[in-house]
Amino acid sequence: MRTRRGGRGRTGYPEAAEGAPLRSSAFALKSRAHPVDPQSRPGTASPGRPTMLPEPQPSPRPAPHPGPSARDVLAPLHRARELQLAGQYAAAEARYRAVLKLDPYQPQALYHLALLVRSLGRPVEALKLLRTALELAPDLPGAADELARLLRALGR
Repeated sequence: MRTRRGGRGRTGYPEAAEGAPLRSSAFALKSRAHPVDPQSRPGTASPGRPTMLPEPQPSPRPAPHPGPSARDVLAPLHRARELQLAGQYAAAEARYRAVLKLDPYQPQALYHLALLVRSLGRPVEALKLLRTALELAPDLPGAADELARLLRALGR
């Protein structure tokens, strides 16, 4: 049978001539093969069939403490960075340590404190801080490069 599509059947495949089964999308085939039955959905019990999803179990760990808000952490962190850039290193170090008391897992505070203590001549402390920051945030910009420079400077 010749059609307007240049000799191909309804689906565009040469074998889809008159009387041949038509090809359709996988979704359409799947939906025709498995009609939607609300009783057969996973997680619903139907007579004679157990549920397919396990019942939720209570968590063995208590819920984590929400911790300080971003405002409580970021404002002193920015102030510490400003103090560091202004050359007030002792005040900046105190601010970074205050931020880490609020949130000990703050990678930016760890990173900037590491930069500060390295510039103050304490490379071993800076190494520990940088490693902790990278464990918490492996994609922290500049931290991996700074760690490499620090290790090279320490001869490791």
